[in-house]
Amino acid sequence: DNVERRQRAGIGARIVVRRVAVRDAGRLHRLCTGGTALSFQAAVVFAVGVGALGGPFLGSWLGPEYIAPVLGPLRAVSAGYALVAVNVVAFYTAWGTGRVGLTLALHGLLAVTLAVAGLAWIPAHGADGAAAAFMVAAGWNLPFIIAVERAVFGAVAWGAWGRLAAGVGVAGAAQWWVTEDWLAPRAVSLP
Repeated sequence: DNVERRQRAGIGARIVVRRVAVRDAGRLHRLCTGGTALSFQAAVVFAVGVGALGGPFLGSWLGPEYIAPVLGPLRAVSAGYALVAVNVVAFYTAWGTGRVGLTLALHGLLAVTLAVAGLAWIPAHGADGAAAAFMVAAGWNLPFIIAVERAVFGAVAWGAWGRLAAGVGVAGAAQWWVTEDWLAPRAVSLP
């Protein structure tokens, strides 16, 4: 069952983090920043790919009349899931090093933000409002990563994060251009 597998993976990740943290804090820091950078890059590829190719895919699958009402929410939700995905390493680092209060604070902020934004935006904007509320709530994952890095390692590697953001930004823009302007117009319709 999927929930059981995810629970086992989480327990395994906590054990690994705890063992590495006891032996070599510098190695754990490199592992965490490198793992977060990798998940950040994968999340951008996912979000840009879904954002750029989601419309042509849905149009060929369900028909062109379905694209307009769902494309905005699809792009917002894919961006939100990308923001959730980047915190996986920081989340398990916090758990494995005994900073469970940080994960509790993140979930509290996510819940309150999603509830308030959802109550404000869903009645007026429907699916667009729900998707925007999710994306805004998911934005708390980025400050969470910084908070975990500061709490666990005592400092934040701002230079590394700046280089990562610049590199991912350039790569994401290039991917968007290729998929949106070149690949999407050439997408083959499904029978």
